[in-house]
Amino acid sequence: DGMVGLVVKLLHVGGLRISEVARLRVQDIDFEFKQITVWDVKGKKDWVTPLANNLILPLKIHLIKGWHPPLFRNDLLGVFKLLLSIFYY
Repeated sequence: DGMVGLVVKLLHVGGLRISEVARLRVQDIDFEFKQITVWDVKGKKDWVTPLANNLILPLKIHLIKGWHPPLFRNDLLGVFKLLLSIFYY
């Protein structure tokens, strides 16, 4: 689980793309309204996706551990390596 599990959940449950997860910032997550704002996606458009209940606690734990901002590594190569390690090791 941990950070790898959280990234996978954001991809699967949150419907985010790898590049969107890589660029997530703490201020993009609204726990009160249970939503994630994704900025400057395909076509230069912003959008809001619901924040699933099963992501709230893991995200809060991730933030308490001091991972911010950006929420994850801010380089796509790091996220790609992380995802490759999930599926190929």
